[in-house]
Amino acid sequence: MAFKKQFEDYRFNLNRNRSWKYTAMLIFFFIGFLSLLTSRFYLKTEDPLYHTKTYEAISSNITGTVTIKNRVYHPATDSLDMVIKMD
Repeated sequence: MAFKKQFEDYRFNLNRNRSWKYTAMLIFFFIGFLSLLTSRFYLKTEDPLYHTKTYEAISSNITGTVTIKNRVYHPATDSLDMVIKMD
């Protein structure tokens, strides 16, 4: 009889510990996702965009020399058209 009571207590504690672990894991993921979704408010990342100047040659190991001839940005569609010369 004493063995049966110890076994029931062990089973109860095992379930309790497991539920505590799952709860801690869910809280961790919830805080992580919440911080990713709201990071725009507390991390200021609106730095100006630095880009390669037009008509300036850039050397590359793979393609040789690349020169940007022209670029046009369309804010309505958030697209960029570029004319690139590769030597």
